[in-house]
Amino acid sequence: VRNISIISFNINGILSPSTHNKIKTINHIIKHMHTKIILLQEIKINDSQENLLPTFFPNFQWFCNTAFRGKWGVAIGIKKFLCNGPISLTKNPWGTYIGTNLQTPNENTYIASIYLPHDPEIRKFTMDFLLQTPLPHNHTVIIGGDFNLTPD
Repeated sequence: VRNISIISFNINGILSPSTHNKIKTINHIIKHMHTKIILLQEIKINDSQENLLPTFFPNFQWFCNTAFRGKWGVAIGIKKFLCNGPISLTKNPWGTYIGTNLQTPNENTYIASIYLPHDPEIRKFTMDFLLQTPLPHNHTVIIGGDFNLTPD
């Protein structure tokens, strides 16, 4: 995706009391960088709350994976003018991975948002899912997220 700004941010709970300042900061970055794609991790909402994301970040089409009872959760926000046609989504059952193909006039791109939690079992399941998910050929691939990696 040429000349498109992308940000990836661990929001650590879109509804938490401290989120108001985070949302203001992200919206400032969006405006300043002319961001077209947002990758969020740890949104911590359930399926019925997905409609809140457009209220916090207008002008974006949102795709979420909130599958694990409001725990963890990842999302991809794409500026509405970039969403041409149907979007196919790849999700894992733990709410830690979401990916989609984005077709623009000049390029096909696969975008994924991932959260690798500290929980060793879910971390392993998420990594296995990521490694077993076939990525499209002849696409630019962008994977952003919170990998919770620390140097040894």
